[in-house]
Amino acid sequence: MTVNEHLRNARHSHELVAQGIPLSVDLHYLMSVWADSAMDEQLVLGWAMRQLHLYPTLDASFLSSGAGWQPGEVIQLTPVDLTNEDIMRIWDKLKPSYRLSVAYVARVVRIEADRTPDQRPVIATRFDYSEREVTP
Repeated sequence: MTVNEHLRNARHSHELVAQGIPLSVDLHYLMSVWADSAMDEQLVLGWAMRQLHLYPTLDASFLSSGAGWQPGEVIQLTPVDLTNEDIMRIWDKLKPSYRLSVAYVARVVRIEADRTPDQRPVIATRFDYSEREVTP
């Protein structure tokens, strides 16, 4: 996950957060296929890449309102070129050996700011303290 490069320099202030300006991030995914043969892996990955090529935009018809997505939100899915070094570093850290894979980025996912209550926050609480005699 990275902060979206185009919205990174948007003005930030407490007032904007209070108004509910969301944090805009990009989500990075590595899609891998595991099958019994290299041909099956290539067929499945080719089909998946074709689907993402045909439908690169996730809109209200794909995003469930039950999961908190707003009707006007749109996510763009874009393939990303990784260098051979990046790919090898990823697969060196994983236990299985290299598998056929392709990277994608989902832009722009918005994380809503916490809504602040309309009341002023409690800063201090006062209470009285006094000694009492203890009777046995």
